[in-house]
Amino acid sequence: MHNQIDTIADGAFACVDTSYRDPRIYLSNNLLENIPNDIAKNTNIRLFIHDNPLVCDCNMVIPLNFADPKAKCEAPHQMRHVKLAELIGEDITCVEEIGFIRAS
Repeated sequence: MHNQIDTIADGAFACVDTSYRDPRIYLSNNLLENIPNDIAKNTNIRLFIHDNPLVCDCNMVIPLNFADPKAKCEAPHQMRHVKLAELIGEDITCVEEIGFIRAS
C-alpha cells in the first residue's frame, strides 16, 4: 500500500498541465474504488491505477486513453479480476438488487 488514498475529489487534477508531452498520473497501490470523472474524461492524461479495489459498475467511467494493463476490477463479484483494458468502450450494466420483504 502506498498512500492509502481512498477518495479523490472531482477537479483535484484540474491544474495538471496537459501541454506537457505524455502527462501521467500514478495512483497505483491505494484504496481507490473508482476513477474520478475529471481524470477519466481527460483524454490527454494517462492513468495508472493498478492494485486498487476498483468497483466496475455502471457508475464507472473508463478512460478511452487508459494505459494501465495491470488494473483489474475487484467488485462486484461477477467482474472480479476483469482487466479494465478489456472494458474500454463497453457498457457496464447495473442491476438493482431485489430486496426481501419480511412477513409480519
